[in-house]
Amino acid sequence: NYNGYSGAQMTNTQLYPNAVRPLYVHADSEGMSSCIFVEGQQWKSWDGSLLVGFLAGERTAVLDVNAAGDGLRRAVRNGFSSLGRIRALAQGPDGFLYVSTDPSGGGLGRIVRVRPE
Repeated sequence: NYNGYSGAQMTNTQLYPNAVRPLYVHADSEGMSSCIFVEGQQWKSWDGSLLVGFLAGERTAVLDVNAAGDGLRRAVRNGFSSLGRIRALAQGPDGFLYVSTDPSGGGLGRIVRVRPE
C-alpha cells in the first residue's frame, strides 16, 4: 500500500471491505520504484526479504515477509542508501544485487553492484 501526498490510502477498505489488507504502509511520498526478493545465504538475515527501492527517497526498505505471505516479521526503513535515486533492482546470477540509479539534477545514471556485508 502506498500513501501519496494526500495521505489517503489507495484502497478504500470501508467501500471494499473484502480487499486484501496491505502488509506494509509507506506514508511518505518518496517515489517507490522497483522491488525484488533477494535470495541466498550471502544475504544472511535478508535472505528471502523483499527490497523496495525509492526514487525521491534515494534508499531501499527491507521487508521480511512471513512464511504465509500475509504479514511482516520485520521492516527496515533504510536497508541501504546514498546510491542516489533507485530506479531498478535486480539480483544477478552471481548472487549480488545490481541497482540502477537515475541522475538527480542531470548527468548520467549508473549501475552499482551491492555485496552483502
